[in-house]
Amino acid sequence: MTGKKPSILCWRWASAVKNFRKSTLARENEAMANNAQAAESNPATLLVVDDNKGVLEFLVLLLTKHGYNAIGAGSGRECIDIVRQRAVDLIISDVMMPAMNGLQLCQELKRVAPLTPVILLTARDDMATRAAAMD
Repeated sequence: MTGKKPSILCWRWASAVKNFRKSTLARENEAMANNAQAAESNPATLLVVDDNKGVLEFLVLLLTKHGYNAIGAGSGRECIDIVRQRAVDLIISDVMMPAMNGLQLCQELKRVAPLTPVILLTARDDMATRAAAMD
């Protein structure tokens, strides 16, 4: 640096950038607040599927406390019945369940509600299960 003071043009540019950042942040904050208000007035409906009643109740309670409209199904068949009756934004399902496991449930959901996203929860860690879940 030569010790020269910045020119007025440089100062104006820096000021303009600073103001642009402030206005951009203000718009982003306003948009986030509007999205949060919309989410509060119309929470997403999450369907939790688990044959373990304790786990099912815990997850439904936890998601409800976080502002979601959480409902539970104790089996894959019950999940299918619910999805046929009402709109669901997301399904969270255990993999290891009797009668209809989580992978079989996903296959049935492809036919009944093909656009509904599904998250599978499992303690299994083998590649065959991972590959089947991705299908």
